[in-house]
Amino acid sequence: MGVPLVRFRSVALLFWVGTALFLLMGSTSDAALSTTSPTMLLHALAKTTYPRTQLPVGYTSAKVGNAGKLAGPSPGHTLLGTVGFAVTGPNADGLVYYSVYPNADDARAIETDPVLDPGMRIVERSVPGFKSPGLTLTVPTTGTNSHGKTVAVTLTVASVAEGNVVAIGATIDQANSHAERPLLQSAVRHLLAIEAKLSAR
Repeated sequence: MGVPLVRFRSVALLFWVGTALFLLMGSTSDAALSTTSPTMLLHALAKTTYPRTQLPVGYTSAKVGNAGKLAGPSPGHTLLGTVGFAVTGPNADGLVYYSVYPNADDARAIETDPVLDPGMRIVERSVPGFKSPGLTLTVPTTGTNSHGKTVAVTLTVASVAEGNVVAIGATIDQANSHAERPLLQSAVRHLLAIEAKLSAR
């Protein structure tokens, strides 16, 4: 028998989880953000359609949620804003999330000393396949199974960054297939494509 499909109870809950994640963690590479201003990038992330061609195999759509919504700063660090996408996949709901900081130092500081809520657990202080510093962690939450029942589930999260943007891929992954990794790879591809377009202007 296959693993029962579990969905988040609502897109709002999905983005609530994402908001908690970016406030708690971040990561960065040594690269600067080139000549693109953080504010321009935030608005471009919010307004640019997430192409299906950039999604992992089996994923069908990425719908923007709290696009560009300004959020409160994490302790000691300025957060310009966030953009999140609910991603529909073959066997789990997914999340692609971006948090944009004014500089790479803010993102790096959050990454190197994450503050976790109770129940959150760091699995690895890296993400396989990425050279940039990052985190892999698990987050307890709730979802709805195929019978409409609310069940406890675990969200698996992978986070890395490019410059001053923390990119997150997350999924309810009951089969432990590391589905968060291809979502993160997709998130970074989308980010780099937008940065390239902005730099070419």
